[in-house]
Amino acid sequence: MRRSFGGLLLVAGCASAPMPGVDARAGSGWIDAGPMIGHVSDREARVWVRPREGVELAVEAAQDGLPVAPRVEVLGGGCRLVVLGGLRPSLPVEVTLRDAAAPGSADAETVRFSTAPPPSRRGRVRIACGSCIDDGEHGPVPVLGAAAAERPDLFLFLGDNCYYVRGAADPEHYFSTSGDDGEWSSKETMLARQLFTRRGAHLATLARSTPCYATWDDHDYGPNNSDRTFAGKEDALLVFRAVWANPSYGTEGRPGVFTSFRRGPVEVFLLDDRTYRTPEEVPDERAAIWGEEQLAWLLDGLERSDAPVKVVANGTQMIFKGKKDDGHWHAARREYYRFLDGLERRGIDGVVLLSGDRHYSELMRIELEDGRSLYELTSSPLQQGREIGPRKEKNRTRVWGLEGNSYGLLTVDVGDDGDGTVTFECRDAANEVPVIDGAPVRTVVELADLRSRGE
Repeated sequence: MRRSFGGLLLVAGCASAPMPGVDARAGSGWIDAGPMIGHVSDREARVWVRPREGVELAVEAAQDGLPVAPRVEVLGGGCRLVVLGGLRPSLPVEVTLRDAAAPGSADAETVRFSTAPPPSRRGRVRIACGSCIDDGEHGPVPVLGAAAAERPDLFLFLGDNCYYVRGAADPEHYFSTSGDDGEWSSKETMLARQLFTRRGAHLATLARSTPCYATWDDHDYGPNNSDRTFAGKEDALLVFRAVWANPSYGTEGRPGVFTSFRRGPVEVFLLDDRTYRTPEEVPDERAAIWGEEQLAWLLDGLERSDAPVKVVANGTQMIFKGKKDDGHWHAARREYYRFLDGLERRGIDGVVLLSGDRHYSELMRIELEDGRSLYELTSSPLQQGREIGPRKEKNRTRVWGLEGNSYGLLTVDVGDDGDGTVTFECRDAANEVPVIDGAPVRTVVELADLRSRGE
């Protein structure tokens, strides 16, 4: 039994069944999934929740002890978005959610966080990140519990945030991500898989304490290696918008999941690597991952930004130069060079790249023609049943590589004089930095190394 996507979804009618070994699903009483803290700026905050069917949501909010009037938006699939405006920077916020039919009940959910600092040329920001959560097949995601314990300023989900599989369409090949029919074939089954992952206890713990942002890759967009020809891409976008609380989605007249936001001395640009991606058979001179309009949006935004550090986050790798595989160097090399050329021609400094997808983590570095360095931290997987160990496959841009379930941590520290550091590292499920070949997977880079040598 199903209802329309705009209303409540009867998950029991279409959800994938929990697999053996999966952690206890979060949600209690009147809540089906959430709450999740989404975008938090110095002036606004968003909190996502999905009440159970038939529940009317009641919300109370306050900042620094003073009441704040919330606005509740109805999203697809029975999801709700609580939006708080008119906030003040760097002050505590408390949001309490309850069933309106039981106002005196103790069964309420309260999330607490602080608004972001105002845009600044100095300060310290810690960004955790990761990709690839195959919890349906591999079970709990303790790496996310470790990230929650670290208390970063925000978490970036870098794609494959859940895995659409063949599921009930082909029980014999339940976990296959390829085929004509699967969970990617309808909004209802896509939403059910997204909610299954969202209910995971470790993710729920992180989402209650840390602002969460997301972009997608193929497995939470459609079937394996799906591109702009995917027939269900409009439905996929509707589902994504229903389950994430990003600040925006695409631009007017140009749909997608790309967006940007500011956090103190850092501006983050989340990119969409699927909606405008050309099929593999398209010749290289016309091949694209972002597309003309999104690339222009990115370069214009980077040029306008006065943030000392600008983070470009993408579902697939950008400067990987190993064996032929996915990513810009192999799949859209003309766009790769146009991006790098745009950074140099426009004098855009302080750029750092984040990516996912590969089921291993690595830090990469290339040197641009003007002498500056461009670093990319790939963080993957959050859960693929992988053990910690060294990454041995050759890649001439690699600084270090790591196999195993982990999350990435980017720490930006800018002083009053404009100098500072960017620290790249990975953490395991014990929240420790693994030691590979006798050295921890951590690299500290001076901000000066990210700037043109002509300065």
